[in-house]
Amino acid sequence: MQLMVIVSLCNDEMSPESLRSEFETYGFPGDDADGVTGILFCDRRRCLEVIEGSAAAVRRRYDAIANDVRFTEAQILLDEPVERRSLSGRRVDSFLVEFSDLVEPKTIACLRTLYDLHFPMSGAGFVTFVEDTIDVLDRHWILQSSAKE
Repeated sequence: MQLMVIVSLCNDEMSPESLRSEFETYGFPGDDADGVTGILFCDRRRCLEVIEGSAAAVRRRYDAIANDVRFTEAQILLDEPVERRSLSGRRVDSFLVEFSDLVEPKTIACLRTLYDLHFPMSGAGFVTFVEDTIDVLDRHWILQSSAKE
């Protein structure tokens, strides 16, 4: 079982609802019967996709994302084997953040390093860690911004 974390940009700013609709209509990049599961998070133009499946299927999914005209600048932040699948199905979700720069490759890479230091890698665990940490960082940013006013 392979786990991959990919960051990319949408060509146009899309709401989570429009992305959900887009994927319901056209499917996920590289959608196939290979059993890839995962989650796609979006915030305005920034996307984070966490996927699990066989190494070959996960690689095909990344290639499809990298070649999908809806996305640019696809980067792999994590590509490693895991003992078992921890994500089921596929879904589109959003980071509801005020400070959207939190959802950028450098931040996600730092969170991955922090996660690696303290937890055994799993897709579901990493997703929860990123969601919770981004939420805390965004609240901190909001508090700092309002204190300056």
